Amino acid sequence: MSIVLLEPPRPSNPERFEDVVNAPLSACLFTGYIASVLRKNSIEPEIINAHLHDWSKEQTVAYLSKKSFLLLCVHTVYLWERTQDIFNMLSALKTTNLTAHINLYGYYPTFAYKKILADFPFIDSVTVGEPEFTTLDLAKHILGKKGITSGNFTSRKPRKEDENTPPFPPPC
Repeated sequence: MSIVLLEPPRPSNPERFEDVVNAPLSACLFTGYIASVLRKNSIEPEIINAHLHDWSKEQTVAYLSKKSFLLLCVHTVYLWERTQDIFNMLSALKTTNLTAHINLYGYYPTFAYKKILADFPFIDSVTVGEPEFTTLDLAKHILGKKGITSGNFTSRKPRKEDENTPPFPPPC
């Protein structure tokens, strides 16, 4: 597999049972939507749902560190006071000699992308807004199939031709 879509572990919290249910239904479906668009374009992703398997952060890192892939897309659901745990997990993963591009998507990174990119240098890019076609473009770019044709992802390493282009579209 060259592309991994990760639903990270989400800690249980009796005060906030299944936080994700407070998000719009589409937030729960992002990973499936991305996988569908990739498959339609002959890119076969692997979906790893650490939350569904009830894996710890350590189990998730151990599993991913044994795999070979070029792009890791992580659905970053806002986890209230535990969001830092996901960043710690991704940092630990990078220390296992992971060379894959790490991209975050979801509602939380859409609104916090500047802070995420400033505070966490191991995150390579953040998808802003709807992730399906942006992830397709990023995957094609990473896989060397063709350049980015559209999409709203922002990276700390802008291309020369993008210097005068805003990193995301203006609000509607």
